Amino acid sequence: MLVLAAKILSLREAEAIVETWLTTPFNDGVHARRLEQIAALERESVRH
Repeated sequence: MLVLAAKILSLREAEAIVETWLTTPFNDGVHARRLEQIAALERESVRH
């Protein structure tokens, strides 16, 4: 998820940030534990 502050970023800055966001390879190793925690919560919520 990417959230941008429209009131403080110009369109050009926002476009540059989004371009970087979309073209940077995802490194799940850094966030693997947190992503698994989120997935577990999602699985649990589906069961109820």
